[in-house]
Amino acid sequence: MTPSHPMIYQMPDKKLETINQINQACYDHCANQWDRFPFPDILPLFIQKYYQPSLGQAVLDVGSGTGMLAQWLKDQGFDVLCIDPSLEMVRRCKAKGLQAKQITLQEFVHSGSFGMIFAILSLIHIPKDDFSFQLKKLAAILPNDGLLFLGMLEGRGEKFCEGPQYPRFFAYYSRQEIEDKVKPYFTVVDYHYTKVGIGYMLFVLKKKKMSIKSLLLTFINFWPLFFSGIKLIKRSKNYRHLVVKLKLRFWNANYVGTQYGGSMFSMTDPFYMLMLIKNLGNDYTIWDKATTIRYLKPGKTDLTAEFILTQADLDHIKETMKEHGKMNWSRKIEIKDAHQTVVAEVEKTISIKKREW
Repeated sequence: MTPSHPMIYQMPDKKLETINQINQACYDHCANQWDRFPFPDILPLFIQKYYQPSLGQAVLDVGSGTGMLAQWLKDQGFDVLCIDPSLEMVRRCKAKGLQAKQITLQEFVHSGSFGMIFAILSLIHIPKDDFSFQLKKLAAILPNDGLLFLGMLEGRGEKFCEGPQYPRFFAYYSRQEIEDKVKPYFTVVDYHYTKVGIGYMLFVLKKKKMSIKSLLLTFINFWPLFFSGIKLIKRSKNYRHLVVKLKLRFWNANYVGTQYGGSMFSMTDPFYMLMLIKNLGNDYTIWDKATTIRYLKPGKTDLTAEFILTQADLDHIKETMKEHGKMNWSRKIEIKDAHQTVVAEVEKTISIKKREW
């Protein structure tokens, strides 16, 4: 079945939402053609050469198309997750018995990790000014020494290439451009080039281990929380439920032996913002805008604060964003002592805006 699309797209602006809609329409329309295009012959050889069992069996196929590569990987014993913006491509993946999800890379959020990620001619549809951010995102869900197989097209610039009805957006790179872009996150361990009309570049990338300098910067970034006794003690896999504890110790108590008001304020500081970023994805700009605190009783024990984000919250935010493009989202947080008595109430206001690409 090939879905029909009555809309004929004209050459649009370069907003990410527009690009995704246009590319999705194209691939929905011509999905039946892509089973005829196998993945590069060199790819299995690269996998055999660089894959280590310590990386595990979990694999992500970004822009999986009809699942030709994913099916082969599954046959080799890998646990493959396919993601693709095209509903028709995802339908064809599922028909092959594959795990598949209709979603863009920008929207994709995953709390676990994959030993290998394949992005074969999928990041060619991402604007150049977003490319580095998506590389960083992929690196974040790979373990140290995890592998990214990246297929890109050789050329210059970025543009919409018009077809009879369904144009697509493409970004083109030189080999040096790609190597410069991946350098902060990956080491290039192999490279293959072919040219049939247009140059095709396949990079085998290994995630870099965190350097001593990076570890030191991470410690510096987080030391205020560490020394103030604030600790995340519970986190759901989908980042919709967090519990934070503020310990009362002699080195972080105030003059009269109770919790500092500033520490109580800090224990609620970044968490709702981070939860919204994790759940809403990269199409939104999300910032803490305002915080107010009302102290009710002295904090004489360890304190806890609970953060809950429901599906209804997310649905409301998305509906409001569709209508208005921005909003201020507020939530009240109760800080409780060891006896479950509320000792302070915090009101968080978070600014959410549709990101312009």
